[in-house]
Amino acid sequence: METLSLVIIFLGFSLIGIYFYTKPSGLLEVNFLDVGQGDAILIKDCLGKTILIDGGPDKTILQQLGKVLPWYDKTIDLMILTHNHDDHLVGLLEVLKKYKIEHIIYPNTAIKSSNYSSWLKLARERKIDLLNITNLNKLILSCGYFSILSKGIIDGNINNESLVLKLNYNKTSFLLAGDAEKEVENKLIEQKIVTSKINVFKLSHHGSDTANTENFLNIIKPDIAIIEVGKNNKFGHPSLRIINRLKRLGTKIFRTDNNGNIKIFSNGFSLSF
Repeated sequence: METLSLVIIFLGFSLIGIYFYTKPSGLLEVNFLDVGQGDAILIKDCLGKTILIDGGPDKTILQQLGKVLPWYDKTIDLMILTHNHDDHLVGLLEVLKKYKIEHIIYPNTAIKSSNYSSWLKLARERKIDLLNITNLNKLILSCGYFSILSKGIIDGNINNESLVLKLNYNKTSFLLAGDAEKEVENKLIEQKIVTSKINVFKLSHHGSDTANTENFLNIIKPDIAIIEVGKNNKFGHPSLRIINRLKRLGTKIFRTDNNGNIKIFSNGFSLSF
C-alpha cells in the first residue's frame, strides 16, 4: 500500500501545489510517437504533467520528444515500461541519460535482459523513485486516471508480461495494450475486466495476429485504432487479417509508419486530432 500511496501523492496531491502556477488546459493530450518498429507514447495531463510509456528501440525517441515538448523542458514526471523487450525499452535507457525522470513504474518480469538491467541500474544511480507494479491498481491524473487492467502473465512469453493500461477521462477512453497477446486478451474477457466499448485502442504487438483477436475487438469496438509500427518491417506488421477485422467494425485506422506522430486531444467528452 505504501507504493500505491506514493503514486497517488505524485499524481494527485503534488499537482495541487502546482495548480497555482500552471493554468489547467482542460485537455488531455496523447501522443503516439513514430519511433520505427517499437512503441512510445507521451501523455500530457491537464496541468502539463508528462507520462512516457515505452521508448522504442533506439535514440529516435529523443528526436520525437523534442517535437512534442518545449526545447527547455527536460523533465518526464512518470516513465512507464510495459515489458522487457528492446523495442519498448532501449529508448527509455536513452531518455534516462538526457532527461530528469521523477518516477518510474516497471513490470514484473521473469526474463531479464542486459538492457533491462542497465536501465534499472542507471535509474537507481540517479535515485529515481522506482515503483513496482505489484501493488498498483490505479494512477490518478489531474484529469482522468489510469486503470491497470493486466499486470502481466508469467508464462515464458515476454509479450504477455506487458502491462495493459486503460486511460479514462470522463466519457473518453484509451486502451494501451503493450504487446499483450491473445492469452492476456482471453483472460481480460473471461474475468470480465474488459466488457465495453473503447474510443481509442493502441493495438497490441504492432498489429500482430498473435493478438487483437476477433472476439476481443468485437467487445471493445474501437472508434479509432492506433498501430505503432516501423515502415517495411521484417515481421510483416500489421497483419492484413487484423486490418480487415478493424475495417469490418468501421474503425478508423492510423499508423505511425504512414502518418508519423499521431496526437489526440480529449476534453473528456470528445476527441480531436
